[in-house]
Amino acid sequence: MYYDSNIKEAIPKTQWIEHPEGKNYWDTETQRLRGEQQRFKPIIENVKTDFNHTQGLHTLQQMVGCEWDDETGATDGFWKYGYDGEDFLAFDMKIMLWKASVPQASSFAERWNNNQVQIESEKLRLTQECTDWLKKYVSYGRRVRPEVSLFQKNSSSPVVCHATGFFPRGIMVTWQRDGEEVQEDVEQGETLPNGDGTFRITSRLTVKPEDLENYTYTCIVKHKSLKKYIIKLVTEKELNKIHSLKYFYTGVTGGTALPEFSAVGLVDDEQFMYYDSKINKAIPKSQWMEKAENEFLVRENKTACGQWQSLRDMIVDVMMHFNHTQGVHTLQQMFGCEWDYTTGLTDGFWKYGYDGEDFLIFDMKIMLWNASVPQASSFALKWNHNQTQIESEKLRLTQECTDWLKKYVNYRRSTLERRVPPEVSLFQKNSSSPVVCHATGFFPRGINVTWQSHGEEVHEELKQGETLPNGDGTFQITSRLTVKPEDWRDTPTPVL
Repeated sequence: MYYDSNIKEAIPKTQWIEHPEGKNYWDTETQRLRGEQQRFKPIIENVKTDFNHTQGLHTLQQMVGCEWDDETGATDGFWKYGYDGEDFLAFDMKIMLWKASVPQASSFAERWNNNQVQIESEKLRLTQECTDWLKKYVSYGRRVRPEVSLFQKNSSSPVVCHATGFFPRGIMVTWQRDGEEVQEDVEQGETLPNGDGTFRITSRLTVKPEDLENYTYTCIVKHKSLKKYIIKLVTEKELNKIHSLKYFYTGVTGGTALPEFSAVGLVDDEQFMYYDSKINKAIPKSQWMEKAENEFLVRENKTACGQWQSLRDMIVDVMMHFNHTQGVHTLQQMFGCEWDYTTGLTDGFWKYGYDGEDFLIFDMKIMLWNASVPQASSFALKWNHNQTQIESEKLRLTQECTDWLKKYVNYRRSTLERRVPPEVSLFQKNSSSPVVCHATGFFPRGINVTWQSHGEEVHEELKQGETLPNGDGTFQITSRLTVKPEDWRDTPTPVL
């Protein structure tokens, strides 16, 4: 889930949570988070006053949550505040009271602890409400299968096996040559978080072009969500020398809990976009799309809205041709194109299905619609006689679709292969505080922060933080070194 003060709306960020709770849940979450937003304003102003901060950039953070051991049934909770990156207040679950982490927080702890109604409410939220929701979320079967793709920049580049969108975190990616595991010339990346709560991993195999022709190479992915391994054969098509852009549009009638309309977009069979008639906006579903230019999402939003109107009108006509007057019925449209970047050749596809069966198909060779069932004949006849519509559909498949496919492929590749250097800063609150080295905004995740004094590495009095994700797909890390004021002349230097 994601919310911010600009969009002012709670948005689902994983596929498994989108539909189980329905629209009422997301309306309630939105109202709750708007309340948190209002509650934060006076708190941060009071905290700034206690620190004598009248200007500048300052942050107040709250972390609240719970844990549940599904074997023993034991639960625990945590609730804490931080100000400008340092601990401020923490709720002690043993004594059910707030404790100040710094002197400036004492007045908050005293005031909140004297409010018995508030304490009981916080106790209930941590020990019951939070764990009830946690158990509910876990029951949704948090096992999401990975989407796996292969690509290679050029014949001399490593072959890349990219798995994304999976949960839980544990995964195994291996390579085989003619059925035998390959361990040499393999660069295995770390398992990294996506912005939607799922994970991704990249594995690179360096292989000679002649070996690709003479041997059979496969990338094998093993994960808890899979009954069988995913096996990707390294072929020209799998290496994404042939790229594809696909859209699946679905209209539903009959008053079900499902959205009346939904749209899914895929590039090289990896989902990058989702839209439905309940949220009424296009949502990025891949890391590279989250970082994409606003132009991309605006275009996807506009296209999906137009398709919603089109399918809504069409499904009524189709039901009449089948003499269906009630009940649940679906009309699906699959639209897309392929592009071979080696030869430059393109192809397109456009088809409709009704209640799970083929209905209409656009024949790219003769540029005409073909009926798959008798009830579709009148649609094919009418559409084929509309020359303006046929020309528009031809243009959309052979030019517009491939233009956008090329944009997406290039952007996706540049995002996955990008290297972003860290921005590094040093600061110290006062002479008795640790010296802090903060590196942020880097990609990929792997980084090493060390300290040196007179060219020698320092290991004592060092507190190394975890590498944490930023909201924009990059990472951050903090390293703290405790050094005595009298040792300042020999102050160690951080090295990245």
